[in-house]
Amino acid sequence: MNKAQYLDLFIEESQENMEYLAQNLLTLKDNPEDRGLLKDMFRQAHTIKGTAAMMGFDHIVEVASGMENALQELYQGRAEVDSRKVNTLSLDLRELRVLLEDVVKEGQ
Repeated sequence: MNKAQYLDLFIEESQENMEYLAQNLLTLKDNPEDRGLLKDMFRQAHTIKGTAAMMGFDHIVEVASGMENALQELYQGRAEVDSRKVNTLSLDLRELRVLLEDVVKEGQ
């Protein structure tokens, strides 16, 4: 696969998904029982992970996978939404943004 032809699309979609995750994290603080929100957040993290895997960005895959797993535990009720979990997800999102910015700077 020629990554260059898909790079701009990957960056754009990842940025959009990260923005949705950021907005949803803010909403989650006030609505910790909203399973639909958790499901949407899971899908966003899953999409970031999947597209990063196709592009070969293993560091992004690793962080997004951790987010995906945490969100799945929350959605399935195996963990509680609390300030610590929201903070951890926020830190993961910050790390994803840094890693994506590295991709933008390097152009590959």
